[in-house]
Amino acid sequence: MTPEERQAIVDDIRRLHQDGDSVAEIAQKLYLAEPTVQHAIERGKLPEPQPSTPE
Repeated sequence: MTPEERQAIVDDIRRLHQDGDSVAEIAQKLYLAEPTVQHAIERGKLPEPQPSTPE
């Protein structure tokens, strides 16, 4: 995902939140986890992706 795509998602989250949507509603609309949406609202950016570790 490019930085522009990440910023577009944050912009969508913030717009929906300003329109009165709850974190849960935004998460459902954008197919994101609620903690991701909350992080974007609070910090203005998406959380950094965590590398997956093979088990």
